[in-house]
Amino acid sequence: MGVGKTTLAKGLAGAIGAKALIEESGQHPFIAEFYESPDSYAIQTELAFILLHYHQTIREMRTGTFNGAVVSDFAFERDYVFSTLTLKNAEDWDLFERAYTTLKRRIPSPDILIYLQAPVDFLVGRVAQRGRDYEKIMTRSYLEAVKEALDHYFLKEYEGQLIVFNAPDLDASTNPNYVATVLAQLSFEKKAASSNPAKRID
Repeated sequence: MGVGKTTLAKGLAGAIGAKALIEESGQHPFIAEFYESPDSYAIQTELAFILLHYHQTIREMRTGTFNGAVVSDFAFERDYVFSTLTLKNAEDWDLFERAYTTLKRRIPSPDILIYLQAPVDFLVGRVAQRGRDYEKIMTRSYLEAVKEALDHYFLKEYEGQLIVFNAPDLDASTNPNYVATVLAQLSFEKKAASSNPAKRID
């Protein structure tokens, strides 16, 4: 949604010698039509996202990518949050939830999840800057709903290791040392976890 996930993932991967696992969003077959008519294309859009992410992850697992360090710009949990906004039909939700739960069990969970929190004005500017035709249909109220849902889930419900950053602080155009900023916090978290075995980060 324009917060800088891909830029950060590539920067971090390059800095620590990890594999950058970048979302293949261009392969999504329904996304453009979804933004034109969300209710008509909701279930296939959400299922396609988890299938694309699942397929990409399994493919990398089979080639041994996860034997080393991996930095990804997508997370299954994010797909779940979006589905809570778009799936308004109970039957569709049941179908999605069964697929999500089943597939999520088969892939590795992140050791650390970095959540980029962004104000709506920042998101509006980033979406406009990207210039994707299908994103031009997004309304401010939609972005507000997305931000609220993501904030609620990742700040209040997510149970894994989480580090939160203010996305504008990591804007490469104003902070060329954005990767160093994140690495410094990751190093701090690693040291804190190593002093408490119950919270060790591998």
